[in-house]
Order: sequence, then C-alpha cells, then structure tokens
Amino acid sequence: MTKASRVVGIIYHLRSSFDKYIKKQILKENIPIKWNHAGLFMILSTLGEEIEYREVAELWNKPKSTLSDIVNKYESLGLIEKNCYDNSTRILFIKLTEEGKKYSDRFEEISLEFITKGYEGVTPEEAEVFIKVILNMRKNLD
Repeated sequence: MTKASRVVGIIYHLRSSFDKYIKKQILKENIPIKWNHAGLFMILSTLGEEIEYREVAELWNKPKSTLSDIVNKYESLGLIEKNCYDNSTRILFIKLTEEGKKYSDRFEEISLEFITKGYEGVTPEEAEVFIKVILNMRKNLD
C-alpha cells in the first residue's frame, strides 16, 4: 500500500500543475478571467443553462458572499447573467452569456490539453480505471 502522504502529495501536485497550466494559458491569451475563477465558468458550462446561485456556491465550495463579488465582476464584463424569478430576490439564478460560453469552451480545451499531456504513456484502460477511482474518491469524500 502506498503511503497516504504520498497519494495526497501526488493529488496536490496534479492540482498545482493544472493551476500553473491554466494560469499560463489565460495570461498568454489575454482571457479576462482570473485563473482561480475558471472553475466557476466550468461549473456553469457543465451544469446547463441556468443554475441556482446556492447550488453554484456549494459546488464551487465558496461562501455566497465571495461568489457574489465574483459574479458581479463577470456580470459587469458581460460574461455572466443573473436572473431572479420572484419578487423577493431570495432565489437567484446565474448563467453564462454567449461571450462567457466562449471562455468556458476555451477552458474545456485547456483542460483537455492538460489531461492529454498527463495521459502520455497511459493506456485507455488505465485512464478509465483512473477516472473511476477518482470519481469514487470524490463521492466518498463529499
């Protein structure tokens, strides 16, 4: 059995490597989104047209107040749209604008580039087992 600290170290290294990779691409391409906010665009893109604000905060593991500041920033840039369907403004939905979707699509491409590079020398069967293992780990830890 591999030492637990080694496994955690590998996970941390992979996360750190991806952070560096996406930051480099964002700077290189002059994308107007902070590298550590790319996850918001990926969540909105993955989950569909409109997502309840509370759900996004939970999935992204951010307090609603922090999310509010971030969403307001990207709303002012025309990348995210907020909608409220009741008079109380208690239930808020957010979605990507067409311009925001362009960036989320690019983040998907950047992610694929990173994964493809990481999978060099890995068989399709090994890649499938890897995905199953990390999905199970995520499910167990949520």
